[in-house]
Amino acid sequence: RRSLSAAVTCDSPTRFALRAIDNRQSGTFAHVQGLARSVLFGAGKKASDSLAWSLRFDGAVVGDGLALQPLYSSQGGAGWEPTPRTAFLHTDNRLHGFAASERTAAGPTLIRQLDAMLMVELYVAPMRQLDLRDETLIDGGATLEPIYL
Repeated sequence: RRSLSAAVTCDSPTRFALRAIDNRQSGTFAHVQGLARSVLFGAGKKASDSLAWSLRFDGAVVGDGLALQPLYSSQGGAGWEPTPRTAFLHTDNRLHGFAASERTAAGPTLIRQLDAMLMVELYVAPMRQLDLRDETLIDGGATLEPIYL
């Protein structure tokens, strides 16, 4: 596990969402118990590497000094829903936005400064599934693309 801070700063209050893009091979992980396939990012150089990782919001997401509710849209921004309790970023083109908790149906709010902590978690296949003859490098990468609404 590793925490890292994330911030988005706009010149003026702006409605935006984030799209997570996996920059690596997805790997052979069909799933990690209890997690949807769409929350797993590749962490190897080739698809046969048995590594994956996830990225989620850890704690409060703050916009202009106020705690915000993470949202998601799997319809390209046409409809928004509150994110379940653990707000994972997904690699399935879903948009991730932020709103005051009482205004989630309206979609993302105008934000000038967004601050959040992200949690990165690495998943390795069980030992019996690994080829331990060679060293396997952990090589994950993702882009969080801002989408202006």
